[in-house]
Amino acid sequence: MAANEVIEIAPHGDVLLLCSEEIENAKTIGLRVSSHVMSLASPVFRVLLAPKFREGVTLAAATTVDIPLPDNPDDMLVLCNVFHMRHDKVQPLLSANQLLRCAQLCDKYDCVMAMRPSFEVWVNVLAEVASLRELAILLTAMVLLGYQGLVASIGARLILDADGLIDDLVQPEQPKSVSICAELDKARLAYLLEASEIIENAVEFILYPDDGRDNECDWDCPATTRRVTRMIMKLREVELWPTKIRSKVLGEVVKTIEDLQVRDPRDLKFCKGIYCGHEEEEEIRSLESVSLEISGKAKALRSRVGQWGVGTVLQ
Repeated sequence: MAANEVIEIAPHGDVLLLCSEEIENAKTIGLRVSSHVMSLASPVFRVLLAPKFREGVTLAAATTVDIPLPDNPDDMLVLCNVFHMRHDKVQPLLSANQLLRCAQLCDKYDCVMAMRPSFEVWVNVLAEVASLRELAILLTAMVLLGYQGLVASIGARLILDADGLIDDLVQPEQPKSVSICAELDKARLAYLLEASEIIENAVEFILYPDDGRDNECDWDCPATTRRVTRMIMKLREVELWPTKIRSKVLGEVVKTIEDLQVRDPRDLKFCKGIYCGHEEEEEIRSLESVSLEISGKAKALRSRVGQWGVGTVLQ
C-alpha cells in the first residue's frame, strides 16, 4: 500500500502507519512515528510491535516497518501528535464528531490514559460553545472513555440546558449513553418539579404566613391579599405561573427565580391579627424577604445540579 502523502511526526521514526479508511477512493496517508513512543502510549501497539507478531519481526530485522491501518488519517494524526508531544500541531478546538471518532480510536487501541489530559482540555473548551446535540456527542465520547468527571459535568449542562428529552439526542446504538441519558431525564424532571415547589411554597407562605399559630391573620387580610396578588402577577409576567414548567429549560427557570425581585406595596394595610404588621414578623413576611429566600433556594438547586453524578455516574 503506497502512501499519497507522508507526515513526519517523528522524522527518524521506525514505523510508518499507512492510514486509509475502508471507503471507495480513500487516500492513504503515511504517519511516520516512533515505535517506542507508540508502545508506551498504547498496549495494543506494544503487542503489535513485539517479536511475536509479523510487524515486530519485520522491525527487528530491518530499520523500519509499514503498518496498514483501516482508520481515518486525520483522527490518527491527532492521537499520534499527542503521543509524540506535538501539541502545537493539534487544533485547540476539535469538533464534537471528531472528538467522538478519536475516542473510538482510543478505545480501539487502549490509549485512554495517554489521551486523557488532552481530552479534558478539548471537551472543556468545546462544551462552552456546544449545542445540545454536540453536548450529547461529547457525553457519548466521555462515556466510552470512562471519564467520570467529564460525564458528570456534561450531564449537568444537559440537565440545565435541555428543552426536551435528553434521551432523544443520543444514538440508540450507544446503550450505555442511552442509559445515562435516561437518568439525566429523570433528574431534569425532578429538578423542574423542585423548582415548581419553590414557587408554590412561596405563594402558600404568603397566604398562610402564621403556619397554624393562634391569632393568625383574618381570612380577608388586606396585606395578604395584596401580597399574593402582586406576587402572582409578577410570576405570570416572568412566565413562572401557573407552575406547569415541565417543558421549560431548567436553567432558564432557575435563573428567573434567582433574579426575581418583588416588593410590598407602599400603602400596605394590615388586619388585626397579632402578627400582622409586627416589625419583626414583617422582616420574614414581606415580599422582599420572600423573594430573597426563594432566590437562595434556586441558587442551592443550581449548585446541586452542578454536582449531578459526581463520583457515581459510571459505577
